[in-house]
Amino acid sequence: FVPALCPACGWDLKGERDSLVLLCANCHTAWKASLAGLQPVLASVFAPEDKQDILQIPFWRLQVEIDGLEINSYADLVRQANLPKMIDPAWNERPASFWVPAFKIQPRLFLRLAKNMTIIQPSEEPECHIDASSFYPVTMTANEASESLAVLLATMIMPRQRIFPLLPHLHITLHDARLMFWPFKLQGPDIIEPHGGMALNRNALRWGRSI
Repeated sequence: FVPALCPACGWDLKGERDSLVLLCANCHTAWKASLAGLQPVLASVFAPEDKQDILQIPFWRLQVEIDGLEINSYADLVRQANLPKMIDPAWNERPASFWVPAFKIQPRLFLRLAKNMTIIQPSEEPECHIDASSFYPVTMTANEASESLAVLLATMIMPRQRIFPLLPHLHITLHDARLMFWPFKLQGPDIIEPHGGMALNRNALRWGRSI
């Protein structure tokens, strides 16, 4: 970690040595390094449901245009993935987004996290702020994360034989990226996503930092 001061308030920024994003718990902002100095990063934090120990895990919420596949709304995503959900008419007005880990981890776990979080993505915007909680470091840029979307689509769209012929012809354009911190519960050797119940061993996180 290289000590740095928040450009907005002068407070000490926090972040680990390998983190691409530094956080200010005083004015609740996030920053990334660039040739022009520290630049702001759009970031949001979801509050935990209870007082259990948590680790805020970073994801990029990506909004993209997919040339070759009709996924413009969350309803389109549910239909294309053939998810067992009754489609709410409001979902037709809700933009489709993909939640992709903002950190490196073993590829199978990366895709599993991306698929699960894309499916359960909340519709509301979080009201919590960057604070003194424990935040897992951001080690992947939004552009890097977006490069995984074709593979993610291949794991999500059903039936698979329908998506595979389309993959070489898909053109994906990134329009918007926002950093979203999602609270996972600390439970023994694992961290647990509280809504879907996905468990992730902490060793997998540690090994991912050497990728």
